Amino acid sequence: MSTADTKPSNAKAGDHSDRSGTTSSPVLGIIDALASKRGVDATEIDVSLYESIDPEALELIYRHAQRTETASWTLELTVEGDGITIDSDGRITVQ
Repeated sequence: MSTADTKPSNAKAGDHSDRSGTTSSPVLGIIDALASKRGVDATEIDVSLYESIDPEALELIYRHAQRTETASWTLELTVEGDGITIDSDGRITVQ
């Protein structure tokens, strides 16, 4: 399992379960978490999120949750066989 905040990674070597930093993009967070799980750099991963989710809609939902501190949600999807869970607080889990 790989867990990430939607934030630039500061992962410990060999540890793909604890990532932290700051950014406002769940789409980039998904790419980073998938790359980490697959053991490649995020710039080298070849994945199309459009087949699983509308990235612009995900960005809008996430930004709304950031503006509305009481908004809470969890989204589950599958990207190329990897199960991904995204929480309104920015946590991304890849299984």
